[in-house]
Parts: sequence; structure tokens; C-alpha cells
Amino acid sequence: MSSSKKYIMLGTTAILLPLGKLLLKKVMRKFTEKSERDNRVKKSDRFDPVQQM
Repeated sequence: MSSSKKYIMLGTTAILLPLGKLLLKKVMRKFTEKSERDNRVKKSDRFDPVQQM
């Protein structure tokens, strides 16, 4: 009973681990794309807080 549960846990982790990695990659890509877009908007904007400081 306990060994079968262990195997089920191993199987679920083996399935969920790559899925989690893929999800993390997608989230990170979205984050980087959003930050790049924000940076582009800030650069195109005339109001630059860094230059005012």
C-alpha cells in the first residue's frame, strides 16, 4: 500500500515537474516582454524620471 503510494507520488512529480518548468518559463517570458515593453514606453516618453534626478 505505502509503496504504491510512493510510486504514485513519484509519477505525479515526474509529470508535474516539467509542466511547472514550462509554466515558469512562460511566466518569465511574459514578465520580460512586459518589462521590455514598459522600458520602450518609458524611452519613447519625453518625461524621463532618471534625467530629472
